Amino acid sequence: SLLSYDRLTPASLFLFLSGNTWPVNMKRVAVYCGSHEGVNVDIQRCAKELGKCLAGHGMELVFGGYNQGLMGLVADGAKEAGGKVIGVTIQRFTGPGKGDPYWELIICEDLAKRRSTMIELADGYIALPGSFGTLDELTEVMVHAGLRMNSKPVGIMNIDDFYTPLLEFRKTLAASGFEDDIRRKGLDDRLVVSADPRQLVEQMIEKSQELSKSRL
Repeated sequence: SLLSYDRLTPASLFLFLSGNTWPVNMKRVAVYCGSHEGVNVDIQRCAKELGKCLAGHGMELVFGGYNQGLMGLVADGAKEAGGKVIGVTIQRFTGPGKGDPYWELIICEDLAKRRSTMIELADGYIALPGSFGTLDELTEVMVHAGLRMNSKPVGIMNIDDFYTPLLEFRKTLAASGFEDDIRRKGLDDRLVVSADPRQLVEQMIEKSQELSKSRL
């Protein structure tokens, strides 16, 4: 069966009964984002909405395991919608007030293991705004996509053009001869960009289905 009934939320139950089930290859999505909220209220709103959208589609959230900033907002959104939340962190970032009993928490030995664990657990990746740690996580899965190391979609929440400079930088890479046609197409085949959480999740579902069929 494509469904695991113990993972059904009210929203995903509605999707199932209406004949719109989530694809089996998108059970979990890793969300990369900042441990600070930033100053843009639209970004904060989208973070929480993204968590709700993932849970509404029956998808489990994999994130950095911190209950503050955008990380906390996306986890709260998933929690409020009844979704499963898996936090992946390191010992240095644990302690009183830094977690939530609702989560399943995985503690890794270092940041490199944390990144690889999130990559392995997830069937797709989404980047909300964040700092250099978020960029590190995002660019790693972009590299994997370009090299066609897997068939997992990569989503970018480009709220208020936050990631436009990064997306434009790809043109510089191509013009300078550092991103060839094969790697560019590999990433293009897996990349989804949107400023709207619901639209991004829906497009990632479609992209995941395409990738599972074509093995691009």
